[in-house]
Amino acid sequence: MTSIIKTSSLALACTVALASVSHAATITWTNDANNESGWAAGDNWTGTPDNTVPTSGSDSAVVNNIPTAGSGNVWVAFNSDFTIGNGQSLTVATDSGVNFRGSGATLTLATGGTLDLTTGTADGNLGNSFGGGLFVVVNSGATAKVTNLDINRNLTGAGDNEIATFNASAAGAVTLFEVTNTLSIANATLNLDLTALTAGTELGTYELFDYGTIAGTFASVNVTGLEAGQSFTTDYAYDIGGGDLGLAITVIPEPGTYALLAGLTGLAFVMLRRRQA
Repeated sequence: MTSIIKTSSLALACTVALASVSHAATITWTNDANNESGWAAGDNWTGTPDNTVPTSGSDSAVVNNIPTAGSGNVWVAFNSDFTIGNGQSLTVATDSGVNFRGSGATLTLATGGTLDLTTGTADGNLGNSFGGGLFVVVNSGATAKVTNLDINRNLTGAGDNEIATFNASAAGAVTLFEVTNTLSIANATLNLDLTALTAGTELGTYELFDYGTIAGTFASVNVTGLEAGQSFTTDYAYDIGGGDLGLAITVIPEPGTYALLAGLTGLAFVMLRRRQA
């Protein structure tokens, strides 16, 4: 009886695992109209089966159509929360420009996920919100590339202004969001979350954006998970290597902490000299 139960349990586990693996798929955007359409509309997608919206956290998505209405761009409105999971991606493969616009939903990039809107032969842009905010959550260990990034819409309603949140996994360990051309910012919030770090390891520089050009600054910058005696600075023209500029946050001890450390060091030196005398 025991062996039968074990065998049945193993078979069930295998079935669940296979079902999970087989579910992951690449769903293709096929709306060829030169207008804006919602991410959550099933008739915009083809896959297995057709008319199926990509499953958050497990499916990849690709936009590869050319609008039939002329030389206009493809417009995709994020009107439903979506997570690009580990091993999954959101990419483009089109000769027309592609604009992914915020519409009140959150786009989350998980560790191991890929957001690459530069894979087509025209611009792949994220931003220019429509009818709601652009809320982006970026976890460490992911890939993020766009042609232009706009987080600059001044929305009405408390808490609706656009937000970009970066989650760190270790000191300095965040995903660098690469913007080929212009990073445009206004009326938006930047969050850096350090709560996953071991206490006392927060000091260091967190490179968040690499850009071609930048316009504007964040209305609010917040860092959560700081220890007592720590503060931070925000640099919009940080040298991330070879003269390439980006946006970075550096966590530092507060000036008073430096003074305290200097005082303790001096006291220890005096006590050592007295013992030697």
